[in-house]
Amino acid sequence: MTAPCPILVGADTGTDHVLATVIASLPKTLALAANGQPPQARAINGGGDWCAAVLAALAHGTRGILLDRPRPALATAIAQVRAAAQAQGATVVVRGQWSSHATVAQLRSAASADEAPVLIDCLTTGRSARPHALALFDQLHFVTTLVGPVEHVVTESAMPSATIARGRLAGAGAQIAFTAVETPGQLTCDLRIHSLDRMRRIVLPDSSEWDPALAVVATREGELSLPAHYESADRAAWLRLADLIDSAGGNTDDLATLAQIARHIEAT
Repeated sequence: MTAPCPILVGADTGTDHVLATVIASLPKTLALAANGQPPQARAINGGGDWCAAVLAALAHGTRGILLDRPRPALATAIAQVRAAAQAQGATVVVRGQWSSHATVAQLRSAASADEAPVLIDCLTTGRSARPHALALFDQLHFVTTLVGPVEHVVTESAMPSATIARGRLAGAGAQIAFTAVETPGQLTCDLRIHSLDRMRRIVLPDSSEWDPALAVVATREGELSLPAHYESADRAAWLRLADLIDSAGGNTDDLATLAQIARHIEAT
């Protein structure tokens, strides 16, 4: 970007942590908006009625929005938000619970070049600050971001501290198992992507921490551990917004992904 992009934290305090590690460290030109200065970018907490909050920000001329760990919303409501953002040429970037790890972006291109997966296993364990009911939504967003769209999602069992679901990778037909179990200890997500010639494993720590992910590729020749990537998920999300905010016509691909996931959840 050629000129400073003023950003503004949302009216609630839930997005303060999103800004804490960003302003002083980003190589992009971002600055907090001064009092009375209209912000070009805004952080919005996804824990409440984020659809209404995004629409309000767009109505005030905001060009870029970082949506922090949104809850599920109705697909029709998300579609309305996306249409409003597209009409204004705005960009909306989702900072997901698992999908915004810098390692995920690093591995996305490698995963797409692999042989088509035949089985995917996604397991979340630990104790989260987010309600357990959101675990499947976060897993769907992670798998969709890294591997591709998921369809035919069916919840097999839903208990207060454990959820088991299954789905299928669109097009490829690979079966996907989703398991989330609330246990003592640090929150982690362990994703294994099996193809005919290799297994790719990614273990992600809680994205509120700066701990690096574990990424391993196992083949007949042995295992290869990929280099650790030390990067805050918050910082990575702001970097992505800064890259996209000047795109011609804006970018609402993340909202399209959320709407797609919402439709599958509504159908279960």
